[in-house]
Amino acid sequence: MRAALEKLKLLGASDHQIAVLKQAEQINPYLVVPAPINGVVLTRNANLGLVVNAAQELFTVADLSTVWIMASVNEKDFAAVRVGSQANISAPAYSGRNWKGHVTYIQRQVDPTTRTAQARIEVLNPGETLRIEMYVDVEFTTPGASGPVVPEAAVQSIGERHFVFLPVKNNEGSFVLHEVRLGPAADGHYSVLEGLRLQDEVVTDGSFILKAESVRQHPELH
Repeated sequence: MRAALEKLKLLGASDHQIAVLKQAEQINPYLVVPAPINGVVLTRNANLGLVVNAAQELFTVADLSTVWIMASVNEKDFAAVRVGSQANISAPAYSGRNWKGHVTYIQRQVDPTTRTAQARIEVLNPGETLRIEMYVDVEFTTPGASGPVVPEAAVQSIGERHFVFLPVKNNEGSFVLHEVRLGPAADGHYSVLEGLRLQDEVVTDGSFILKAESVRQHPELH
């Protein structure tokens, strides 16, 4: 009897259901097996009359009130995105709507093909509008830092290095190539961690042409 009771408890039978079994003169052959969580049924492997064992999966139930979003983080953004970072979520399916979440885990291994790592973002999902396997866009936010910022158009990449062009004072039409270390991009601008001072002027329009000319004159930059 003790073994039978333990089996019933493992199946999810409540104390009340077990008490009814003990008192009933005629045993009800049916047993209600409750789901351990509230949610929606994603898969159903059981049908009426199916013989099952304790290890067999009958249903898959998911609580979609909170969901995980898996985002690919570029290698260049590893310094800016960390566990606890805030994220803004948008979805092509819902134009103009946004969700807020935060990073709870970042994969330790980098994909050698895409040079990205997977970040897990936890998001409240009121109304369960975010669905499994949906595509979404993620924008990570980091605390602001004091220092200069430059438009994305001013930055040119040569190999793994980043450069801007500064006009030469008192020499119109002359520019100097200047290496910078960048922070994360936001709203069309980069924060500059090293290489520029506040009030420095940089070239935006035509910086790509200046890059091409610099590479032609200095092929060792590659």
